[in-house]
Amino acid sequence: MIPSVIMASEEINFVEKQIKTAHIDIKFPEIYGLSNDQIQNEINGMIYNKVFEFMNEDKLPPEDKNKKNYWGSYAIPFRKDHIISIVFNQFGYLPRAAHPNSGIKSITIDLDRGKALRIVDLFRSPSNYRSILNNIMTNQLKKKRIHLFTDFKGIQNDDQEFYLTNKALVIYYQEDVYTPHAYGPLVFTIPYTDLKNELKYISLW
Repeated sequence: MIPSVIMASEEINFVEKQIKTAHIDIKFPEIYGLSNDQIQNEINGMIYNKVFEFMNEDKLPPEDKNKKNYWGSYAIPFRKDHIISIVFNQFGYLPRAAHPNSGIKSITIDLDRGKALRIVDLFRSPSNYRSILNNIMTNQLKKKRIHLFTDFKGIQNDDQEFYLTNKALVIYYQEDVYTPHAYGPLVFTIPYTDLKNELKYISLW
């Protein structure tokens, strides 16, 4: 069993689930223990839908749809108070392809409200959070000297992919957006200490 999350009024537990067919082998968590069954079911529905997002985005010709193999695992890098963040590392391989394709998917959930949080929801000021994060990420790129396919555009909208850890906000871009498969996804780790005055959720700092 996965360690639980203790909230002010109740203890939230996780159980590991698995989707296993001839071509799919993916594990994911399911929560139980919420006092509100409706919110609990909605949260588990969101998690389940996120599991399939990588596969649904994989555009294949009809003749290949039942040939590609998918597998993946997950981690829960943040579980504190009423917020959890789940990361899915998933892979797909079509026989005779040069290499598998891979992707990161994630979901961060406010357990009290049964709401999936967008990156904008983390910040006190929705109007300027992008410029703050874009400056930090641009500076990280300069320090790491990472070669990109194209100029870095930063956060373009409030649906930017991210997840939380105990110490940092992690923003990522899928492979082949800015970096090749050999490099993997472009990942920025931004410590909460760099964002303390900007964050809405006290539990993050």
